Amino acid sequence: MITETLTFLAFIIMSLGLVIIFGFQRELYRTKKEVDDEFFEKYELQSLFKNDDVTISKEDIDVYVVDSPFLNASVSKDLNGYFLIVSNGFCNTNTQIRNGIFAHELGHIEKEIHRTIPKNLLFALGLTVTLLVFTGSLFFNSIIGLFMSNILLYLVLLVMAKKSREEEYYSDSFAKQILSLETTRKSLKRLAEEEEIVTNSSSNKNTKLQSFNKLFFGSWIAKYINSPLDTHPPIEKRIKNL
Repeated sequence: MITETLTFLAFIIMSLGLVIIFGFQRELYRTKKEVDDEFFEKYELQSLFKNDDVTISKEDIDVYVVDSPFLNASVSKDLNGYFLIVSNGFCNTNTQIRNGIFAHELGHIEKEIHRTIPKNLLFALGLTVTLLVFTGSLFFNSIIGLFMSNILLYLVLLVMAKKSREEEYYSDSFAKQILSLETTRKSLKRLAEEEEIVTNSSSNKNTKLQSFNKLFFGSWIAKYINSPLDTHPPIEKRIKNL
C-alpha cells in the first residue's frame, strides 16, 4: 500500500511540474518587464509588424529583459500568451542585427500560430505518456516497464529535437523573407561570434544565464558531437541553408 501511494504521489508531483514548466515558463526568467510599445519603438523593431507576413501584433507579445551583456533572444508561449526574452546585449547591438534576430523569433511565433496542435502540448502529452508507463512499472514492479519508459522518453526527445531543428531553418527563411538575405546572414554570423564568446566565457558558468543561452544557441554538446537530441542546427549550416 505504501509503494502504491508513493508511486501515485510521484506521478502527481511530476505532472504538476509539467504544468508549471509549460504553463508558466516566463516565471523562470522574469527579471524586468518592459512596456511593450515602448520596447519595440525604442529598439526600432516596430517596422517588422507592418510586414504582411507578420500576423501577430506587438501588443500580443510581452517582453522580458535579462541582465546579460551577451547577445541573445528567445520567444515562447505559455498560458498567458507569447513572450520575448532578450538580453541587454540584444538591446545594445546595432539595429540591423537586432532586426535580423527579432525577425527570426517572429518566424517561431508565426509557425506556432499556424500550427494545428501547439508544440508544447505535444511535448507535454509525450512526457505524460512516458510518466504513466514509468509509474505503472513502479506500481507493478516491472523491469520491462522501466525499460520501455526510458525508450519512450528518448523517442519523445528525439522527435521534439528534430521538430525544433526544422523550425530553426523555417524561422531563418522567414527572417530572410521579411527582411533580406544579407541582414539574416549578418545576424547569424554575429550570433556565431557570440556563441564562441559564451562558450569560452568562464564567468558564464553555473549561472541562470547559461540555461537561457541554450534556449537560442542549442545544446553545448552540438559543438563537439553530432547529437540527434540537439535542438538547434550549427549556425554554419543555417547560413548555408539560406
